[in-house]
Amino acid sequence: LSELTGRPVGTADVRELVRLVLLPDDRPAQASVQALRQRGVPVETLMLDLLTPTARQLGDLWLQDQVSFAEVTVSVGRLQQLLREISPGMPVTPQAGPRPLRVLLLPCPGEQHTFGLVMVSEFFLSAGWDVDGGPAAPIDACASVEREWFDVVGFSLAGETNLPRLAPAMAAL
Repeated sequence: LSELTGRPVGTADVRELVRLVLLPDDRPAQASVQALRQRGVPVETLMLDLLTPTARQLGDLWLQDQVSFAEVTVSVGRLQQLLREISPGMPVTPQAGPRPLRVLLLPCPGEQHTFGLVMVSEFFLSAGWDVDGGPAAPIDACASVEREWFDVVGFSLAGETNLPRLAPAMAAL
């Protein structure tokens, strides 16, 4: 437990993972997250209390000109790899009913920050939803919705920059 918060993951863990994902080798970051898993830290906690604030911290470091765009890009790629490695450990809740609920998750048009979208997809999958879309999906949302039923369509937006593009995409749906 973090000595400051009493939670399984604390700010020191986040600082350490930031340091590790910025290294040239991705193995130390993998080993660190694996050690937390072996300590019994739930995947959901790692995702929300470690990976998410680590990504946010990397963005802050870039905004403060302490790391380069390339370093942030590679580091967030490592976070996505860590997410893919730990997400199979999430418990899956089967859906009741004749068909699973379906969600189409897409980045807002023009959006390049998709780490959160990947994470949200994992939570929907864990809840038993059928998930379509994703960060790299070249999906025409309107065509997909015309062709198939979705209980929810969600767009991911990292900031206000692409907000003007979101309203027309939603209106088209």
